[in-house]
Amino acid sequence: MEPRAQSLVPEQFGPLQGVRIISSGTYIAEPFAAALAAQMGAEVIQIERPGEGDIWRSIGRKITGNYGSSINSAWVQDRRNAFNVTLDMGTAEGKDMSLGL
Repeated sequence: MEPRAQSLVPEQFGPLQGVRIISSGTYIAEPFAAALAAQMGAEVIQIERPGEGDIWRSIGRKITGNYGSSINSAWVQDRRNAFNVTLDMGTAEGKDMSLGL
């Protein structure tokens, strides 16, 4: 029997363990609520727009990364423990993929 590959995703724990939240909101309240849910064990998947991503990334106070790119520090805090995917909800394929989540 071959050893299983080790996952980089930590095992979920907490009162919301086993709950999956599909998030498409932006700005303060929804990202904060999603972060709290993830902190309590929920699996949070953030759907972002193609080409633009989450607008919350690009506004507000920014921090600069190692490669010169900058990002909103509040976005980093609010999207912790979330998985981010880009889907074009204007296409049938994007809608089908979102329903599959």
